Amino acid sequence: MEENKYQFRMRNKFPCNNICARFFTRELKINLTGDTSVKQRHKFVADKFYEKVSSTYESDVPEIDLHKSRYSEWYNGKRIPHPKFLGMVERIFPELPSQWFVRFSPESNFLQLHLSALDIGYVWESHSKEIALAEAKNTLRIIENKWKPNYWGEVELVENVIDDVTYLNSKPSEQTLASYNKLNPLSIIEFMFRYMLDSRLPSFEIKKEFIFDFLSAINASFYIMEAEGTLMKTEFGFNLQIYNLCHRFFWDIDYGYDDPLWKHNAPVARFGKALDLLDISYNQEELWELLCTLKKLYYQTLMSSGLSIEKLVKQIRINL
Repeated sequence: MEENKYQFRMRNKFPCNNICARFFTRELKINLTGDTSVKQRHKFVADKFYEKVSSTYESDVPEIDLHKSRYSEWYNGKRIPHPKFLGMVERIFPELPSQWFVRFSPESNFLQLHLSALDIGYVWESHSKEIALAEAKNTLRIIENKWKPNYWGEVELVENVIDDVTYLNSKPSEQTLASYNKLNPLSIIEFMFRYMLDSRLPSFEIKKEFIFDFLSAINASFYIMEAEGTLMKTEFGFNLQIYNLCHRFFWDIDYGYDDPLWKHNAPVARFGKALDLLDISYNQEELWELLCTLKKLYYQTLMSSGLSIEKLVKQIRINL
């Protein structure tokens, strides 16, 4: 057990700490009890945890003091679990603590990577621009390696549906393939956006994974361009424009997306201007439907933490 690896998150007030704690506690409850309800069920969880720990340690079973108030604080995101407790959980569920409390852990999925990527702004302001830049480049590298075309020009993405694993193999258009430059990691932004329009993202799981990875890449790209002084350079105009569009559409307070006038004159029109910049033809209604579906999936997934959309938007915007 390496309890020290959890200290960095413990000692820093990352804005997404509370979301991580909420997801971790809910996942721990499900793993221990099989209960997927929204109830905390503190005593049931504490008893099951004690049973698991007792059967895992051959001797010298550590003292377990899982107070109801402490568990409730984790469950409601008021604080994150202590490294000693996470070390005990690691003995039972080896990857679970690292996934939620080690930034950019190799075990992280797209949601856990996204929460770390959102906190790059905090690192930029509170630690150092050098560390933030390194994290931003790492984020982009992970996403680029997942979504870039392979040797045959295909996007090959693993799709996990319950226990069944299938592969998405699809070949983008020639224009989309030409937009990716392996010597320029930032080009994955335009490639992914074009790929979204080409493929329409054929399944629920692909759509969900795409939007989390795309927004993570967008956020990381901003800090890379900021650090390298390329924000205003013409060749990066699309990346900056799409960052601003995604910022307004996905992370602004929803103040009337059902209004037909607003729908036709604001977000789609602005996304349309970005597409015009790339000389991409599109159907406005189809584009609007796809963007709304992606936004809905994004917040539905995050709301599994027990937070409302309003609180999530407020929490995320602390970082932006």
